[in-house]
Amino acid sequence: GQQQQCRFCGTHNPPNPSSSSSSSRPTASSSSIISLLPSGTEILYALGLSGQITAVSGFCDWPHEARLKPTAVRSLVDVDTMTSDEIEQKMQAFKRAGLSPFEIDVELLAEHKPGLILTQDACQTCDADRSLVCKALQDAGLDPNATQLLILHPTTLAEVLDSIITVAQAAAAVAANSSDASSSSSSVVSRAHDLVKGLQERLTRIAAAVTDACPGAAAVVARCTAQAAAAAANAEVAAVSPDAAYTCSSNSGDSSGDKLGQQGIRRSAQCIYQQHGQHGQHDHHHTNHDHHHQQQQQDMATPIPWQMSRPARVLSLEGLNPLVLGGQWLPDVKWAAGCVDASGQKPGDAPQRITWQQVLEYAPDVLLLCPCSRSAAAALPDVHTVTQLLGFSSLPAVQSGRVYVIDHGFYSRPGPRLIEGVELLARLVYGVDVGLRQQSQQQQQGDMVSGTREGECSPVLQMACDDATGHISWVPCNVAMSQ
Repeated sequence: GQQQQCRFCGTHNPPNPSSSSSSSRPTASSSSIISLLPSGTEILYALGLSGQITAVSGFCDWPHEARLKPTAVRSLVDVDTMTSDEIEQKMQAFKRAGLSPFEIDVELLAEHKPGLILTQDACQTCDADRSLVCKALQDAGLDPNATQLLILHPTTLAEVLDSIITVAQAAAAVAANSSDASSSSSSVVSRAHDLVKGLQERLTRIAAAVTDACPGAAAVVARCTAQAAAAAANAEVAAVSPDAAYTCSSNSGDSSGDKLGQQGIRRSAQCIYQQHGQHGQHDHHHTNHDHHHQQQQQDMATPIPWQMSRPARVLSLEGLNPLVLGGQWLPDVKWAAGCVDASGQKPGDAPQRITWQQVLEYAPDVLLLCPCSRSAAAALPDVHTVTQLLGFSSLPAVQSGRVYVIDHGFYSRPGPRLIEGVELLARLVYGVDVGLRQQSQQQQQGDMVSGTREGECSPVLQMACDDATGHISWVPCNVAMSQ
């Protein structure tokens, strides 16, 4: 028979990024918000709406306070304890069975009766998607005229900036129709515009810094800054009425590396992480928390600046077993940092599984290993597997010492902190001062940095290789700016 239209999102199929569907004007209800994805939670906190968040996803770990909120959705795959092979097998089993790897707390939804719920429809394996959320809302008996569903699916950096405005407009619209509306809610859209403007200014500073360091990067960064400016212009005139079903609209050389030595890394920095044997075991040397952070400050590696006139060719792997290119906003991130995506992916491209032979053919100048849902330390077993692959040592990035293991939080979440990821990349590749002082201070105080949990090691590790033995170690990387 004919499918019944969903009362919450108004569609049978995943929504088109450039369109929205209508629903009735919401009745007076709560202005509380439940976020079912980490990027949505980070946007809400950045907009000063933490007090309205009543529950989050089990993956929401930034800022630290978000981890203290009730959990509305949890993953049925424990990425913290399972190997990549085990995760892949579990995910494939869910897929074959036609099941979701996520479980939503229907009773919690029924209890909180939120006025706004944030979810996504871009990836069924990263977070709960639209279809699962809509079913949970119906099972909870929520009134679609009182609970609004905002589906976020930005695929470019410009759309990420646009989504910040969209979240603010949705929150303001729901608050305006709630029984507990506050004066602060009416200014959230203004705060969103200020936030986006500030993020754009940071992109402009990055562009100027990397162009000074590498004149050949000028044309690359111009692509991204132009798109970001267009996104803000569109956001200024966009209007989301209280009777809309909200969705995020779409507004849219030479591969040889220079052979800079690594003697400074090997001789001055004690290797905090070491690879041993065939099983990828790692030694983690630390005694207590204070000693560990003192050791980090003393034993950090310094990025090797790119010194050629052409832009550096950067390859980032968002999956290591299997190998995955993240696509979507990540080519934009590389452009914004004055780099070329070595894979040839364009902004908005879908994630793609690749072979190791393709990696060898890409021959990147800089290699970033940042598997989704993994901290830098947790990624090391899979990193070890990659380093054992035939031809790894011949990659230009390996020969020049420009291989980094990075906490996924810098690049996997399409929210405000994505700009921090651009700043980090510009620092790692060109050595430019683009404003990471605050991050350095937080790290020295032992706070959680970009998704790295309190007490864990540096969110960025740099490869060091002993020429005599071929032994590879991973050293915390000093990404602090000059004072």
